[in-house]
Amino acid sequence: GGFSDWRLPERAEAKKLFIVAGKAHAANGKSAIQKLRRYFPKLENWNYWLQTDGLVRGPNVGPFGYLVSYHFDIERGEIGHSRKDESLCVLPVRGSKDNSGNGNSAFDDL
Repeated sequence: GGFSDWRLPERAEAKKLFIVAGKAHAANGKSAIQKLRRYFPKLENWNYWLQTDGLVRGPNVGPFGYLVSYHFDIERGEIGHSRKDESLCVLPVRGSKDNSGNGNSAFDDL
């Protein structure tokens, strides 16, 4: 019996992850990645896919733009976007999603 509620985190959940890691860094001088490894032991300084998609438009991307998926950069603590054909890592989470900020997200226990 495994679990069936695995998913990619949402942007709001990734932002919460950075806030928690940043507070740990400021409080005790540890890097954000050290704080996050407490919960995700095999976490590396790579980019990880998020569940959210978007459309990039502008003068350099053609008349229709292109579809991207958002990712979070663990090393920089930033959310960016990448083309869907890029190879990035995944950090699956469990549980229901709640983007309202009122709890019930995958990172509530951090």
